[in-house]
Amino acid sequence: MEVNGSSVRRRLSSSSDDIIEAVSSTNKHKIGGKRLKKTNDLLVNISEPASLINIHLTSASPHNECLNKQIRTAFIDKTEFKHTESCVELYSEPFTHCVIPHFITDDRFLEELKDELLEQKFYNKSNDLYQFKQTDDLKNIHTDHVETLKNVIYGNFKNWLEMVTDISYTDTIDVNCSQYNYTDTLLCHDDELEGRRIAYILYLVPEWTQGDGGLLQLFNTDSNGEPREIVKSFTPVWNTLIFFEVTPISFHQVSEVISTDKCRLSIGGWLHGSPIQRPVVYTECRPIATHYLTTECDILQQWINPIYLQLQTQADIQQKFETDSEISLEHFLQADKYEQVCSALNTQLTWSWRGAANKRCYEVCDVDNSAEPLRELIKLLQSQSMFLLLSNLTGLSLHPSVNTEGDISEGVTSVNTEGVTSNTECVISEGVTSNTECVISEGVTSNTECVISEGVTSNTECVI
Repeated sequence: MEVNGSSVRRRLSSSSDDIIEAVSSTNKHKIGGKRLKKTNDLLVNISEPASLINIHLTSASPHNECLNKQIRTAFIDKTEFKHTESCVELYSEPFTHCVIPHFITDDRFLEELKDELLEQKFYNKSNDLYQFKQTDDLKNIHTDHVETLKNVIYGNFKNWLEMVTDISYTDTIDVNCSQYNYTDTLLCHDDELEGRRIAYILYLVPEWTQGDGGLLQLFNTDSNGEPREIVKSFTPVWNTLIFFEVTPISFHQVSEVISTDKCRLSIGGWLHGSPIQRPVVYTECRPIATHYLTTECDILQQWINPIYLQLQTQADIQQKFETDSEISLEHFLQADKYEQVCSALNTQLTWSWRGAANKRCYEVCDVDNSAEPLRELIKLLQSQSMFLLLSNLTGLSLHPSVNTEGDISEGVTSVNTEGVTSNTECVISEGVTSNTECVISEGVTSNTECVISEGVTSNTECVI
């Protein structure tokens, strides 16, 4: 950029001098140890990394020393503390956490930092716990404003946290940038990994409302240390930092983003230190198993798309399942049954929660008092015929009559959708079947020859 005929090269550094070099056509001179930036064709000062954090926290004045002492006392004693002037709030329930509005003093710096971050490559993060996008650790990104932010986090922020939390941190500090867009979420978890002591998040969001989703939600816990219910929610606010102590009960989540046109951008990570002692992990009782239901012999034909009842189709699906460990079966139910079920689900139903928030958390419908299509669907899903079909589709032994030895992926059992088999040839892709018994209905037996792709045959007993 040009200033009064001189070109100015800016370097963002943690050093307090030699930050800006003004290079003229005839000589070089430094500009007083201040970082500069261009605004409306003028150069104005921007804050050094040491002064970017909320001045109420880092200033060495007696007033601020008293404030930090109060924060430290509240953190250690697990009590609540609010400071009117700085708007800093610290809470002990459901676990210790602190809210710091206006964390960065230079709002223009933060806007430019946001622009730099959005130019980085974001990677999709998706599994059964979360769905969002995230950069590499920012330690591997060296743009101007990112470097300055890292100096803030690695330096003043870490030093301030050590003072107010009475925790000694190592040099391992994780910093990354995440963005949550429409339908993105992060389900309940506690953040506990070896060495994590403090988690933090700085929001770089547009104007945000509760209706946009993406709330940071905190859970309380039951007597077993399992998450129970959401007791506190925080709507993301620009330039607000939240940090909390990582403990066995620091259960939290990010609710699903509902807004279709807003990006929940944030910088977050963890400070590491000596691990704390963890309690014995609670072990749940195994759920009580229920017996298979006896249903009409033609229940599969009534409900399941006929293509999935063909042995060759089942063999192909089993092979893909063995390779990918997952599979999606489109149009699994017959169209008329599917429509009936959808209509029944749109009626007034009674639901109740099951499981802890961090595992096997779901709602259960009171099926006994629901519409007939739902009751019939449950009968299908609990029937012996359904588990035999699932055994064929997965290669897993999901029914006592499916006796698979060795590799559980071996074999496709003949399921007779008409109720009777006779000299049925079963073609199996890759694998050998051995003594696979198939219960189809009741009473009649017939020998079935299984022809395997490698040419090996084995007698399969079909109980019809």
